[in-house]
Amino acid sequence: MSRLAAALAVALALSLGAPAQAVFHSAVIDEIMSGVPGDPNAQYVVIRMLASGQIAVQYTRLTAFNCDGSQATELLLLPNNLTGFTQGRYIISSDLGLANILNDFVMTTTGIAPDCGMVCWGAPPPNVVPPNPPTWAIDNPNNYTDCVAYGGYTGTVKTVSGGNTHVSGTPSSLTAGDGTLALKRLVFDDDNATDFAFACPSPANYAGDVGDFGQCPPVSTTTTTTVSTTTTTTAPPGQPVTGKNLSLGLGKKKSLSVTSGDAAITLGGGNGSADDPTSNPSGGSLRVKATGGDGFDATYPLPLGGWVKLGKTPNKGYKYTDKVGAYGPLNAAMVKPGKLVKATGKGDALTHTLATQPGSVSVTLRIGDLDYCMVFGGTQKFIANKKLTAKDATAPGACP
Repeated sequence: MSRLAAALAVALALSLGAPAQAVFHSAVIDEIMSGVPGDPNAQYVVIRMLASGQIAVQYTRLTAFNCDGSQATELLLLPNNLTGFTQGRYIISSDLGLANILNDFVMTTTGIAPDCGMVCWGAPPPNVVPPNPPTWAIDNPNNYTDCVAYGGYTGTVKTVSGGNTHVSGTPSSLTAGDGTLALKRLVFDDDNATDFAFACPSPANYAGDVGDFGQCPPVSTTTTTTVSTTTTTTAPPGQPVTGKNLSLGLGKKKSLSVTSGDAAITLGGGNGSADDPTSNPSGGSLRVKATGGDGFDATYPLPLGGWVKLGKTPNKGYKYTDKVGAYGPLNAAMVKPGKLVKATGKGDALTHTLATQPGSVSVTLRIGDLDYCMVFGGTQKFIANKKLTAKDATAPGACP
């Protein structure tokens, strides 16, 4: 190791107050996409830092394994460290302009198999910084910080944890994104089968920008009937509700707040059904769309791991909490039958713009397979580049 690299390792370790603490291990693979609409070779992987200062990523590897694990392809040996000590996410992409954001790193080759395989990132513990030269075995999953196996993967998975690294558990039954939806982490339970689900792609870079692939379709549910032996796909049902208040702010920090107090609010099928965000792998989401002005349209995740039930029997509703922004910009959401639908968020990951009057703003809160939709039109107060407030919106005729 050069004197400069050694000095960096010492400085980084001391800045965290623990010389033995690695400054890249406290991070996980957060999102994978193999192919996007119109370009099957457009691939990306998003790494989420679970603590500040996980920036010594030079000489970590991003590697793709084939379906049986017999072949490991290095997609990128990361060429440099990140700067600053921010806790956030960074994207490793096959295309510098993918998702209309500045990608932090660009793959030297593509190789994420869409149907089945495994993606691994990192370097072996207990190194404080990744070793240089990286002579460690590329085909051993236990040499990586995190591995995500998916589809019909049958090879060896990561089985050794420690030093803030994670095990893979059972491979996810899903693919590495389906060209429209991404394979996204919902929780951190060291089991790929339950940690990941399909969700709207939202790749984020280290600067805090969130990528945009346009409108995301509903995460559909598929049912098969034995009579006709055919498969049908149905969109989530919806409950149009009145809107009490909507606030979108820009200020020092972007903010979002929406509330409905409609007595017609129900919980659909309730506990244990497809409408239960504490058991449905999709969890939930919030979509905010403007019909005019700058025409913003964003869907924010409310993953399974953030939801809890309110009460036991009878069910009093569901509550979502993410105080530290581990899953995205939304920090709270709640649904109470006959009383309340509410969501709040803050931070630069919110993507609404207020340069011009946005016109009607539709808001859809999804729990499991159930949508609550509101449209805030007439009664608005707007200050360009600062704030939009709206209130007392009538229920739309139907959910979009």
